[in-house]
Amino acid sequence: MKIEVDNFVYKLSLQNKKKRVVLKSEELMLLEELSHHRVLGAGEVHNILQVASNKPKNSRAITNRLRRLVNIGVLKRLVLPPSANNRFPLYFYKVGSKGLQVLVQTGALTKERSEMINEYLKKAKVPNPHNIATSILANKVKLLGFKEGFEDYQHGRSSLFFEKNSPIVPDWVFKRNTHLVCLEVDSGGESLSVIRDKYKKYIELAAKTKDKIKVVFSVMDGSVSQSLTDSERSKRTYSIKESAPPLQEWPANLSFYSLTAERTPALILRLIKDIEPIPAELRKIIVNDWVNLWKENIPAGNELTLLNNDEIYADDNRQRLNDADAILRVQTRNYKRTVAVLHGEEGSVFTYQKLRLLHERTALRPIKGEMFNKIVLLYEDEEAAEKDVYGVLLSNAEFAYRGLWKGDPSQVKILRQVSPYRKEWGKFE
Repeated sequence: MKIEVDNFVYKLSLQNKKKRVVLKSEELMLLEELSHHRVLGAGEVHNILQVASNKPKNSRAITNRLRRLVNIGVLKRLVLPPSANNRFPLYFYKVGSKGLQVLVQTGALTKERSEMINEYLKKAKVPNPHNIATSILANKVKLLGFKEGFEDYQHGRSSLFFEKNSPIVPDWVFKRNTHLVCLEVDSGGESLSVIRDKYKKYIELAAKTKDKIKVVFSVMDGSVSQSLTDSERSKRTYSIKESAPPLQEWPANLSFYSLTAERTPALILRLIKDIEPIPAELRKIIVNDWVNLWKENIPAGNELTLLNNDEIYADDNRQRLNDADAILRVQTRNYKRTVAVLHGEEGSVFTYQKLRLLHERTALRPIKGEMFNKIVLLYEDEEAAEKDVYGVLLSNAEFAYRGLWKGDPSQVKILRQVSPYRKEWGKFE
C-alpha cells in the first residue's frame, strides 16, 4: 500500500512525556519497505532515503538521521562483525516497535499485521547472502519504478500472494492487476534437477489460474554480492535456460526468464508493466517494420523479398509456435539467401528455445520445406543484444537491434558469436 502523505507528525511517548517527531515522506517509504523486507542492508536504506527525497542528501546526514531514528525506537540496527568475507562491520536495519506504530497510524499496516511482523522481528537477524541479494533486487525494482513515477503494484514475500498449499514458493513476488512476476534468486548452489523441478511446479501453478505468471531466475553476481564481483555467471544463466521443458508444455499464461542479477531489475519492471513478454502479433509488426527499414537501406542492385511462412515450412501440421516472425529472400550479385528473423527478449527462455530450433534448420535439411541460411535475432536495444546469453555457438545466427539502421547504412554493424559466451560487432552483410 502506498502512503499518501508527505510528512507525518508522530507523537512519541518518552518518560511519561509526549515528544513530537516529524517523519518525512522518504522515511515513511523506508518504514513501509522495511515492513516488507524485515531487514535491509545499510546501503539499500541509504538508497531509499536518497532516491525518495525531494532534495539531495549526503551520506553523513543520512547516517545521523538513521542514528536518531534508532535512538527513539522507530528503527533498530543490526551489526555483522568483520569476517573473512567483509573487512569492516556491516550494518542492517529493521523496523522498531515505534516504527510499526507509525505504519498503523498512517494506514500502511493493520494492527493485526503489525503485531505479526513485530513477533517475527523479535527473532530477525542479519539475513544470509541469498536473502540479502533478494532484498537488493526487489529494492532496486522499487526505486527504478519510483524514479519513473510508477508505483501501481504490490510486492513482498510469497505468503502475501500464494496459498499455503502452493506448489512453489518464490523468493519474492510483484503483483499488478492479474499478473504476477515471481523472482527466483539463484546462488548457483542448487542442482539443475532442482531447477527442473521448479519449472515443473510453475507449470503446475500456471495451469490452475488465469493470471499471467512471469518467472525470473536471477543469477547472483557482483551487483548483489561482493564475493561474486569477479565471477563469470553466464554459464549458470545458460544452464538454467537449458533446463527448461519445451515451450509447447508451458501454459499460455506462463513465461520464463534467466539472466544475471545486474540485468534483473530493469527486466522485472518491464514485466510488471506488462511490456514483456510481447504478444506474437506485435512481435511480427516490430519485425516487419525493421525489415522495411532494411529494404530502404539495402545496397543498389540487391533485392529483399518477404516470403510466406506456409510456403517455406510446407507443413500444415507444424507447431506454429516455433515459426520465425518473418522469412526473407536476400539476393545480391554473389548469393541468394533465405533468412529467418526472430524477435528477441533479453533473458527469455522462449526466445532461447525458438532460436535453437530455428538454427537447427540452418544445419540440417528439414523433412519438409526449405532450409534457412541465416537467423537474425532482433532485440529492442543494443545492450540487450550484447548481454543476452546463449551458451552454445550458433554460427549461422546474428544479433541485431531495432535502432540498427540509424546513421550511415554503409557503416551498419551486427553482432556475431565468437564463442558460446562472447559476441563481437562486425559488418552487416
